[in-house]
Amino acid sequence: MSYRAIIKKDKRYVWIWNLFIFFISVKGTNFDHSTLDDASFIHADVKGSRFVGSTITRTNWKGVLNFDCSRIVGSYLDNLKIRYLLVKRKVTKKDKKYQNMDLSRLNLVEADLEGVDLSKSDLSNSQLTNTILRGSILSQTRLDNVDLSGANITGTTIEERSIPTTAKLDGLICEFFYPESNPTKPYPSYGKLTSKEAIELLKQPLETVDLIFTDGIDWKAFLSSFNKLKTKYGKNNLDVQAIEHSKDGSLVIKLEVPPVVL
Repeated sequence: MSYRAIIKKDKRYVWIWNLFIFFISVKGTNFDHSTLDDASFIHADVKGSRFVGSTITRTNWKGVLNFDCSRIVGSYLDNLKIRYLLVKRKVTKKDKKYQNMDLSRLNLVEADLEGVDLSKSDLSNSQLTNTILRGSILSQTRLDNVDLSGANITGTTIEERSIPTTAKLDGLICEFFYPESNPTKPYPSYGKLTSKEAIELLKQPLETVDLIFTDGIDWKAFLSSFNKLKTKYGKNNLDVQAIEHSKDGSLVIKLEVPPVVL
């Protein structure tokens, strides 16, 4: 019954399991609406605990026991696939597809993510220190404010200049990578990249484009300019860095953009 309720989400059994969780969590530890950012629950037994509306940015869940017997509402822990990843620090042999997923604000320190498809997923503000990402796919993956210090991304499919300046890359290991434009040919084809060389190739320098409006925002003109920039910079993110007034009273929208790599 628990298998059908938890794994299969069988509606005939879910309500029974939820009722069971409700009763065992009455006297359990209550973390409802608590701020647990960067907290550590390594190998903790959370049976009967409550995590309703808790703030759990980069919380360490490595080796946690009895998550299925705790009450979880309104967080990334609702996703069983993400929960497995956080507890086990690895993916299953049969399922290495984590594309188009919100994986932001997670603690994946020293996780084994070799060969995982993370294309178009959001890893922003996540902690991946010393994580193994060999042979993974980081195509169009969002990496704002991610910590990849000491991570091994050798053999990863990733585009040049695709890692934002806000990312931490101290000690990054990347002996070679596969450019998205030519994913079958490693770069460099001869020799190995040092950490410094890899960072210089993969980390984008900060550039801004200013859109200036002298008489309020002309949304039609803004949309036209924005679409032209999207065409110019392709798949790369165009983030608003600031909205400010100039000395002459004009409204300036500063867009953070990557450089065009030829």
